[in-house]
Amino acid sequence: MKLLLLCLGLTLVCAQEGNSDVVRSNFDIPKITGEWFSILLASDNREKIEENGNGSMRVFVEHISLLKNSSLLFKFHTKVNGVCTELPLICDSTGEDGIYTVSCEYV
Repeated sequence: MKLLLLCLGLTLVCAQEGNSDVVRSNFDIPKITGEWFSILLASDNREKIEENGNGSMRVFVEHISLLKNSSLLFKFHTKVNGVCTELPLICDSTGEDGIYTVSCEYV
């Protein structure tokens, strides 16, 4: 029993180890620009990302560009009436490191 508790305690200590790959507020925006490949979708409302059905949030990122005014341009693709359609989305910088705002009319 003591050995089991020791293993549990060590597991919890190991789980607390920080992840050095986590993005911090001083990350380099130009490093995220370029071509992207969506491999997974996640949502707390599964119906929004399902292939069959509504799927209104089933989008795939193709490209992220950094604009001259420090805004980000996302190029998404989604199906609209059964046709693959490009959806551009511009995120404006708030002036704070790594924080952007966006207004979206697609949903």
